Amino acid sequence: MKLGGRREAVRALGITLGALGAVFAAAALMGLAERRAPGTPVLIGLGFFYFVPALVAHLRRHRNEGAVSVLNLLLGWTVLGWIIALIWACTANTRPKPTPAAPATVAQPTATPAKPQKPKVWDISS
Repeated sequence: MKLGGRREAVRALGITLGALGAVFAAAALMGLAERRAPGTPVLIGLGFFYFVPALVAHLRRHRNEGAVSVLNLLLGWTVLGWIIALIWACTANTRPKPTPAAPATVAQPTATPAKPQKPKVWDISS
């Protein structure tokens, strides 16, 4: 199976890690504000990190995004299942990005002159 563009995969992984950092920061702030146990931000971050393959598949518009997500959900707890899901999410099997619709064209009238019509003659003699 041909691997996708390296730049695209690195971008998706960067977005994922950035979001993971934001989740850790938000969880830490929540924990400090509400004086929760220090393990809460770690658990929230690990829960988010668990679904990284599904997020990468979604960001890359993978054709088998649902299957990658199900594999990640059911077998991600095994390290091997998580790695397989991540590798599958990074393959080149992606949907094309939607292109904007072309503007509608208006039919232009033809430049040929119209034929003169013969006058209708009414026969009222009957």
